[in-house]
Amino acid sequence: MVAAALIMMGSRPAVAQMGQQSFPNIRLKIGALFPTDSSIGSGTWIKLGADADLPAISLIPGLQSRVGIDYEWNGGSYVIPITYSEIWQAPLGPLYLGVGAGLYTGHLKGSGTESRIGVRFIAGTSLGHGAFLELNYDVVAHFSTGRVDGLSVMVGKAF
Repeated sequence: MVAAALIMMGSRPAVAQMGQQSFPNIRLKIGALFPTDSSIGSGTWIKLGADADLPAISLIPGLQSRVGIDYEWNGGSYVIPITYSEIWQAPLGPLYLGVGAGLYTGHLKGSGTESRIGVRFIAGTSLGHGAFLELNYDVVAHFSTGRVDGLSVMVGKAF
């Protein structure tokens, strides 16, 4: 997946519509998750993700809807969040903020596979040429062996 992302780096940039920058259709990202609960595994987790715009669907007028999936892992533990988010783009700048919710399915060492509802807070900025830096903070209902809440730092490419 990482190789495919690197090959596709030269794809199209965002397009402008009615004086505002719109989000590209698909974004790929890679980064690290720093869990707040050390009982779910020591150290940093690796995180890969993809998301796509839903231009015809927005719960709040003026915001951009996005659906995404991530894969976060550390050793024998993993979490797969599937989220829906609403994104606000700063009118005259590269910054964006958002909030989302979704289903977080995972397997933590010492337990079976479980699914929980969670909330995601998003802050990001464009770095130019489709590249971006994004921070996520996830708050997820308690899994049987710990919490998978945490801060993620990711870089990515929009296509």
